[in-house]
Amino acid sequence: MGCEARTAEELKARGQRLTQNRLMVLCTLRHAGRHMTPAELLDEVRQAYPHVPPSTVYRTLASLRDAGVISETRQSGETEYEWPDQPHHHLTCRSCRKEVSIPHGYFAPVERRITADSGFQVDLSHIALSGLCPDCRGTDEK
Repeated sequence: MGCEARTAEELKARGQRLTQNRLMVLCTLRHAGRHMTPAELLDEVRQAYPHVPPSTVYRTLASLRDAGVISETRQSGETEYEWPDQPHHHLTCRSCRKEVSIPHGYFAPVERRITADSGFQVDLSHIALSGLCPDCRGTDEK
């Protein structure tokens, strides 16, 4: 099954209408396999569909985010979107901008604890944390 067919199935499973705009944005994100800013996504989409207006991409991203189909995060001061194959989180070095992905397992106990203590169902599906990587911290702290 190709990307478009899998993407169409995913949209339908989430109760979303299948539109050309949603399909084009989602397939672009899936093929990228990384976070993309709206501007990067627009550039990619325009390679196949040169006359797509920016507003179409931005509205589609907002709609898909609100429906929980794609994830949104702010890294390095910019909003980025991703097709979330597996729940994961990001550590970004505030000095060199190196990024490391970590599995959701680190945060699952925190998620359960918050719910147990407060009754609040928190969404910890995509977290971006900043700090200093081992190289930027210096060799004496490794």
